[in-house]
Amino acid sequence: DVEGFYNYVEKDATANNGTPQDVGSTDYLGALQAAFNIINNDIQASTKCSKLSPSAAPTASCPTPGVQVASSYAIVFASDGAPIMQINGAGTDAAGNIVVTGPITIQQESADSILGEVEAIMGLTANKKFVAGINLFTVFYYNQTNNIDKTAQTLLAQMAKTGNGLSYS
Repeated sequence: DVEGFYNYVEKDATANNGTPQDVGSTDYLGALQAAFNIINNDIQASTKCSKLSPSAAPTASCPTPGVQVASSYAIVFASDGAPIMQINGAGTDAAGNIVVTGPITIQQESADSILGEVEAIMGLTANKKFVAGINLFTVFYYNQTNNIDKTAQTLLAQMAKTGNGLSYS
């Protein structure tokens, strides 16, 4: 549902004066592992379905028993920032202003691990019987009045390239 997806993202991006409605970090590795699991589980279900007798009763998970079906997958990964999971040493005062509370440390997922997970997803294309193709597209969205997170923008572009897709900002 390309139009529905676009409308959802557009609404989120413009609802609060151009500031996305999310808060917190983007767990890149968790999201990519979830995509891997979805595709891998689909491959396993398709393999099982194809081994059934063609005379078996169709089900929601196996609409055409005994038939080998290859699927194409399009993954759209959107983020507004680098894979920072936690920032220590900063907080807010009673007025809501950001204040330094100690040494600043940043916990971030590594780009190598993230790109490795994209490569693992793309590795599922080796199963030609059940995977016709996989494309990972990335979207970097940001508020134009703030500093652009070049780390996120670069990483998302690398992910799309590794994932045989396109990157959008």
